[in-house]
Amino acid sequence: MTPAHNLVISVAEHITLPDVYHHISRLVITPKARIDDFVKVINLDNALAARIIRIANSRFFGYARKAHTVKQAISLIGEYNYMSYY
Repeated sequence: MTPAHNLVISVAEHITLPDVYHHISRLVITPKARIDDFVKVINLDNALAARIIRIANSRFFGYARKAHTVKQAISLIGEYNYMSYY
């Protein structure tokens, strides 16, 4: 599974809007999807946006810099997942 797929599965139970989940699921399998596409959808759900930022800023990732936006959070999480494979 891809890191993006794992992320969607791990937060799926916390998504409050089913439309958001389905839209993200479609983006995950879309080869031309960009981070901005995910950001736009995630920002539709304030609780999900806050949770993703909180996850990116957690001790698990341990980054010195903190995410303040959904885009920064996704970039940090993606960077971590990319680095964990190599």
